[in-house]
Amino acid sequence: MNEREESYALEESLHGREILGVQALRLLNGRDLIITGSEDTYIKVSEFDEGTLKPVQTFSNHVASVRVMCKLKLLQPENSNTRQHLIISAGSRL
Repeated sequence: MNEREESYALEESLHGREILGVQALRLLNGRDLIITGSEDTYIKVSEFDEGTLKPVQTFSNHVASVRVMCKLKLLQPENSNTRQHLIISAGSRL
């Protein structure tokens, strides 16, 4: 068989436990952000650039696992050149 083999590099884990929620945002300047929530109780904001996640902010206010996340786009005035979103997270103890 002449199939081309692909290689992958292992990188340091983004979270200490399983990631349970993910949301993505594209900013007006073209940057892509990935927001992840995990069983480790953290929410992390990372920039996605050239196939790599680069953590930029960590939030640690959850007292239990982050179970779900959602993204809401806020309405803007018609002539506005801005976009605003809310990221909502919820967690629980099982």
